[in-house]
Order: sequence, then structure tokens, then C-alpha cells
Amino acid sequence: MATAFAKKRMHPEPDKGPLGIFQIDPEYENYHLSENNQEILQSFMMSNGVDTNDRNEAKNLLLKRDNSAIFFLNEESYSSGMLGTVCLPPSFISKIPEVLDYEQFSQKREDAIDFQKENQTSQIYVPKDYLKSGDIQGESTERELFYLLKCYLEKSKDDVLMLFGHVFLWNHNYQEKDFLVVNLSKGYILSIETKYNAKNGKFKKALNQQLDTRMRVEKVVSSVAGILKTWKFISVYYQKEPDFAPKRTIFTIIGSSEFESKLAQIEAKMANEYQTNWNPKVHVNEFKELSKQFMYEAQGNPEAPITGAKFVRQVSEEIDKASTFQNIWFWSPQQLTIINAIEENWMVMIAYYGTGKTSILRARADHLLRNTEDIVHFYVDPKCIALYKLLRDAYSGTPRLKLKYLNKLYGGTNPVRRKVKYENQSQLLRTLKEDQEFSPQDHVIVDEYFLGNRDVFIKGLAEAYNNYKSLWLAVGPIDTNLVSDEDLSHLKEDIKAIPIHCPDLNRCLRNSSAILKFSLGNEGYMDKRYETLGQGLVTSTNINPGIFKHVRLPPEKIHTALKIGLKLVPRRMKTVIIDDTHGKMPSFERKYCIRPQMVKLSKQYPNIVTKNSDQDLLNWMDVEEETEAYLVMCTEFCPGDATTLPVITSSFDYSGYEVQSMIYIYRHCPDCETGLIRTNLTTRAKSSLVAIQLRVPCLTCSDKKK
Repeated sequence: MATAFAKKRMHPEPDKGPLGIFQIDPEYENYHLSENNQEILQSFMMSNGVDTNDRNEAKNLLLKRDNSAIFFLNEESYSSGMLGTVCLPPSFISKIPEVLDYEQFSQKREDAIDFQKENQTSQIYVPKDYLKSGDIQGESTERELFYLLKCYLEKSKDDVLMLFGHVFLWNHNYQEKDFLVVNLSKGYILSIETKYNAKNGKFKKALNQQLDTRMRVEKVVSSVAGILKTWKFISVYYQKEPDFAPKRTIFTIIGSSEFESKLAQIEAKMANEYQTNWNPKVHVNEFKELSKQFMYEAQGNPEAPITGAKFVRQVSEEIDKASTFQNIWFWSPQQLTIINAIEENWMVMIAYYGTGKTSILRARADHLLRNTEDIVHFYVDPKCIALYKLLRDAYSGTPRLKLKYLNKLYGGTNPVRRKVKYENQSQLLRTLKEDQEFSPQDHVIVDEYFLGNRDVFIKGLAEAYNNYKSLWLAVGPIDTNLVSDEDLSHLKEDIKAIPIHCPDLNRCLRNSSAILKFSLGNEGYMDKRYETLGQGLVTSTNINPGIFKHVRLPPEKIHTALKIGLKLVPRRMKTVIIDDTHGKMPSFERKYCIRPQMVKLSKQYPNIVTKNSDQDLLNWMDVEEETEAYLVMCTEFCPGDATTLPVITSSFDYSGYEVQSMIYIYRHCPDCETGLIRTNLTTRAKSSLVAIQLRVPCLTCSDKKK
């Protein structure tokens, strides 16, 4: 029966054509997998000790776990718009993440080839010609349509499931489909095939792909017992470039300019001619079953569907590929000067968070270690515990690299006392002179150097230049009370005058684009000096936006902040929770404090860990990335909670390190609209950031009201 049905549906009547609106006539039967696949999928291990051999039970458990918003839909309580757009994956996943800028690719590749010819010993990376292969054109088309379609659906307020790059499984046959939309609000299943242009038979290929998609969709619909014969299938072709365009109909969309209008025409045709009596409430359970079938039964990717935690990891992998050593050299014009100077002995980097300073220093260390006689001393700021562990793990078993902390050099909170503390001292020189293992003939690498006094820093660099073999240094935290914008603007010139290389780094290679946009936004900076460093900072066009959610809470909702954050963060994801709500605000008021929430929730959720010591941080970092675990960090001590919540930490704890997922809670004054975002914290989040704004008066506005 399955074979006969397949043949019947594979080739519809020629006069109908492959594009248009089609009636789906389900003929109920179980979704058919090959015998081999059936054996593979016999047992389902759901994690957390839950196993089942029942396929339907497994699908229900997965839907509840990964897409609870769909799972909890029911006909009785359903109202239009309550689900919205569920997009899997949430943003576009690049297949060629090493290509950072589509438009610059050809020229950059030619430059790299020329450079390699002129520098035979260079290790510069030359990627494959993604332009000639058509990969860039194809991906740019899919990326364009992804956000066009997602934006359209979100504006419509319809309740839909949108799948991108869905790998369809039927029997033993796998086919990837560009875009599938299951629309509960309007009663259709939409398939869109995309091509950059119609050259070389691409349009005909797209039509054949749509015929195949229609067959597979009908198989899914037919597997839902008792489903009504009212769902419609819509087949659409999208082409980015107008060259060699096929005959235009409302089902052939050429270019982004006509996308919205034509899709609106199609939906109007649906409503007026095909679904005049459609009532979504009647079809809620069908929608749930269809979602389960598409996401868990008919998918041919063993790691599908794209859950929140999995998506975060995929985005992180994309960013990692974009910021590899080879890619840094290939893509950043400023950093090409560094590869030219990889054997130079003197280099200082002063740049914004996430521009690749640590990666460059590690590349320098790896370069030096190739010489079996070289000894490398790698120093980090004593507050960078997480970075220290990262480097320690990376270089464990490398005895010629000696990882150490710089000597502490911190004063009190009073700027006057701090200035005295820094007077005539160099953290770098003091460390080298007091290190009994260090020899002037050894190489020095320093990361996250604390810049507290410009003049002392310059003097220390000059003395090191005259007395030691080599130094590569990256400035980290900057004392914003003692280092002015003018200091920073002249600092690089002073370094170059020694003479030491001080290149410009203006391409962010660590953060998803949405996280960086938020960090560089208009809500204000806690660290004003970094505003200067952030000017001119760019992200690549091919960097994934990641997951970013911004929640603004009024004062009366403050006590729900942490609970909201835990609901929004991807499940089964190791996440850092940062409470940054106490800087430059009115005197401590319990009604504005979220710390009691943390105490309460830590009892409710044993996977919430408060950082009471450096060892707590290190232990938490050893937790598997795929584990649902939360670390609570607070930027300042809350005096009223000393006995109930001894969470004392600083904003430097994560300097030089990165996390995949973060909940960041901060204050924003509703009177003067001043935000206090610590960008040295928010930019530690690579792929997922839930920012929760507490609208509470600042100190200045609070005093004015008294």
C-alpha cells in the first residue's frame, strides 16, 4: 500500500504543475521507515534517567522537553496568537562559517594567494573557492529568505512552526528541504525552494524538489490518525537574482522586493478560495501531531531537531570557526600585519572585548614552542581565574610553557588611594623581577594586563624593551577612574614610539551579532574608556545573531526577574547568571534586591550554584557543557544579605574567558534613561544572552526626589 501511495503522489497531474495551492488528501498509515531504521530507533534514551521503547511516548516527551509551548497547546484554552512563530533553528546556521563576508571573499582570497606566493614560509590559510563552487551564492540566498520569511511570519502574529534546512526521512531516503511552514492560524503547509538564479536547469530542479516535498508532506499528514481533510499544501519558488527568471506568477518570487506582497497575495487566495471556514481552534491537536511528526519522526538528521541548547552550541561552533587562527589572518586586514610580524619580539594589543587578543597570544605561544629550546612565560591577571584554568587545560603537558599569575596590583576603591598604589610601579616589571624561574632570555606573553596608570605602563614597557628578549602583551581591564579618553587616544602612539608594534583590531570574533549590538547599544557603559575602544568595531555579515532576549521589568515585577530569566534561557544549557544591580544606585533597599530570589531558587533548583570562592568557579567550569547547570555571580557584595547569601565576586572573574549562555540582570533608570551595562560582562556571552532590565531610579534621580 505504501509503495502504491508513493507512486500516486510522487507525480501529480501535469496540468496542475508543481507550484501552487494543493488539497492534501490523507490516507491514514503509519509513517514508514526502513527495517534498518526501525531497528536503530527501537530504544529512546531521553536523558535524566528516562528511557522508553514506545515511539509515541518518546515523541511526546521530546516535544514537552524541547518545545513546551507547542506541547501545552490545547483546544479549550487556545486563543489566536498565543504561540507565535516557533522557528527551528531560531536563526540562520551557516554551512560555510569560515566565510565571514560574502562580498569581500573573492578579493580577500586573491590577496591571500598573492601573500602566500611572496612569503613562502608563511602559514596563511587559503580557503577553497566557495564563489566558484556556488556555495556563497546559494547560502546568501537562503540567508536572505530566512530572515524575510521569519520577519513576515512574526509580523502576521500567526501561530506557526517554521523549519529551515529540514532533512526529510522517508523509507531509507533523505532529502533536505529549504523552508517548511506549518501554519495553524491559516491552515496550510508551505514549502519554499530557493535558488540564486535559474541557470543550468536550476529552476527545473527546484520544481522536481517541490514534487518530492509534496509527496513527503502528504506522508506526514497521512500518519496523523483522524486528521481532517482540510489542510492545504502551498508550493513556492524563490530566486534572488532576476537573471534568467522563470515566468512570473504569485508562486514564483524573484528578489526580496516582491517577497512580502506575493506571500500576502498567496495567503489572501488561501483565505478567499480554499480556507473560507478555517477555525484554528479545531485543529490545535492536529498541529501538535504534525509538529511531532515533522520534528521527530520524519527528520533524517540524527541530531534534529534544533533544540535551544543545541542551537547555542552550533552558534558557538560557527563563531569558533570564524575566529580560528587561520581565519584571523585571512580575514582581518589589521591582523594581516600581525601574521607578518608573528616572529617579531615586541607586540602590544589594546582593543575591545572579543577581537581575538587571547587567540593571537596563544598563536604566538604555539609559534614559539615549535623551537624546542624556547621557554615561554605566560602571565595573566590574578583575577582572571577562568582564563587561567582555560590556559592551564590547553597547555597541560607542555613544560616549556610556564603559566602564572601577575603580581597583584590593586588599591582600594578610593581613586586617590589607588593612584598612590600605582605610583612608580609596574605590574609587569615587578612580576618579572620577582619571578625566580624567569630569565631575560625567555619569552614573555601577558594577557588581560590591568592598565591602571598610563605613564607607569609606558615606562615599564620601555624598560622591558631594553632588558628582555621578547614580549607580547594584551591589555585587559582598564582603571576607568585613572585612565582618560585622552590617555587612551595617545597610548598607542606612545607604544609605537618605544618602538613596539601596536596594531588596530576592530573586528569582533567572539560574540554573536545580536549580543554585540546590545553591548554597543545606547543604554550607556559602566566602563566609559571602552566606548573609545568600541568605536569603529565591526562584525562580519556571516556571523550568526545567536539568541538574544531583552526583558524590561517595572519595579513591582523585580522579584520575578530571575524566574523569568530561567524560563527564557535554553534548557539543558550551562548558564552563568550575573546580578549586576548594585552599582551607583540608591542605598540598599530590600524591595529592589533580587538576592532573596537566588536563595529561594537555589533551594528549589539544586543545579543553581552560588560562587562563594574561586574553587566554586573552577568546579563549575568542569561541569559538562550539555548539563543544565547555573552559576550565580554578583558584581558587588550586598551588605544586607551577608548571612543568607554570601555571594561575593567581582566583574573581573570572567575576564579573558567566555561562556555560551548568560542571564544578565541590570538596572536602568526610568527617569534619566541611564543604563549601566558592564560590557566586559555581557561580551563574555558568545551565543545566548537573556538581558533583564530592572527599571529602578539611579542615585542622582533618587536624590533629586528627596
